Amino acid sequence: MSKTTARTQTDVGRFVSDAWRNRYFAACDAVYAMGARAVAEQDVETSFGTTHVYRYGPTDPAARSRTPVVLVHGAGSCSAM
Repeated sequence: MSKTTARTQTDVGRFVSDAWRNRYFAACDAVYAMGARAVAEQDVETSFGTTHVYRYGPTDPAARSRTPVVLVHGAGSCSAM
């Protein structure tokens, strides 16, 4: 499933309108553009709905052998936070 498909599922989001949903994702895209580029993205099905996951890799090749860390954002926000 692509990022676009995940964003149009009405059973997952609770946006009051398409305009507000689009505004929210435009703001997230602007924040993501300021940071490092994701190595991979994927949609994961959960009991709540579809969750979009970003994978980042180390910028230093020597760091690739280190133990990975999983960061989970707080409730009510997105990974751009």
